[in-house]
Amino acid sequence: MSTEANKAIVRRLINMTFNEGKLGTEVNEIVDDNYVEYLVGPIREKTDRAGYLALIKELRDAFPDMDFRIEDIIAEGDLVSSRNVWRGTHTGSFRGMPPSGKKVEVTAMGFSRIKNGKMVEHWGQVDFLGMLQQIGVLPPPKK
Repeated sequence: MSTEANKAIVRRLINMTFNEGKLGTEVNEIVDDNYVEYLVGPIREKTDRAGYLALIKELRDAFPDMDFRIEDIIAEGDLVSSRNVWRGTHTGSFRGMPPSGKKVEVTAMGFSRIKNGKMVEHWGQVDFLGMLQQIGVLPPPKK
């Protein structure tokens, strides 16, 4: 597949899942059965497709007005890299933390590997620390 086609798969998946909340069988069209998700940073996880979709559901439940935008996207070979920002309001519980009602702006970066038109791996780094500071769970950084 071309690098443009690979970038289109990443864009479609982000829009479908994070922005539209489609987490059912339609995802199977572009995410491989043997998909592996690697999250790094304060929340470290290695999971499969079901775990990845569960995390998105958890985020969308906590931030139902989530708006996820790709700021930059670059592809080479079977790898697609994106720099992203998502915004939302913390109106639902997140990992045991009660809703704060606060608005957040969270940066994220990821590398996705595409094979035969499907995403097979993703390495994501999300600024969950900054998100926890914005919702008031952790103190802001000292200046």
